[in-house]
Amino acid sequence: MGFADEWTTVGTRLNGRPADGRTPKGGGGVPDLDIDTAALRDLAKKTGTLHGRMTTALTELEKAHTGLAAATEGFTCTGTLGKVRSSWEGRLRDVRNECARLKTAFTSAAEAHDGNENDTKEKMSSLSSKPSWREDRPKSPIANFS
Repeated sequence: MGFADEWTTVGTRLNGRPADGRTPKGGGGVPDLDIDTAALRDLAKKTGTLHGRMTTALTELEKAHTGLAAATEGFTCTGTLGKVRSSWEGRLRDVRNECARLKTAFTSAAEAHDGNENDTKEKMSSLSSKPSWREDRPKSPIANFS
């Protein structure tokens, strides 16, 4: 597929405008690019909570296996139990690390987008207070020519 073919399949639309170019009923529609910083912070909090639970699970798993090797000495399952424990520890560490990464990413995204709406409104209002190009242009020397 070439660039031109790919470009025609791109689905991003600004201001909620339908792909066929028609104006949606009832006005401009819902913006596609709406970022809710409170929702991002909530996700960061939830991933932080999950990170803590994974740390607790790792601690509990270690406690549960304390003395297990000595208690099961001579059984054929002792080695297998160690492999299972190691496998679960690796999985729990991976989940915990991913939670830490996501918490940082969600927090950073929220901070990056704080004030975007207000900044945009301020910039747009400062532009609207300027005279239009028709009012701002110099008068033609032949405007009053009769």
